[in-house]
Amino acid sequence: MPVRQMPGWAPPTKVVVVLPEEWDVREERMAFLQAVAPGVELVPVRDQSDAVDRGVLADAQVVMGGPDWDTVQTYPNRFKTMAPT
Repeated sequence: MPVRQMPGWAPPTKVVVVLPEEWDVREERMAFLQAVAPGVELVPVRDQSDAVDRGVLADAQVVMGGPDWDTVQTYPNRFKTMAPT
């Protein structure tokens, strides 16, 4: 069953987008995402620290971006399929 068909599901209204390696082209990336997510507030951040410092996580329904490899290394059994090769 698709998530959107589950009881209580609603589309996100705010998405934090982590763009660490693409910060210099963030406007282009955000424009692309906004085109496929009209009506959603997209907030670009450089990394987790940037998101915390700016206080943008509290009311976000989604955080999307690359995995935090430090976390993957700290908890290798939890993230086996995400580990870099």
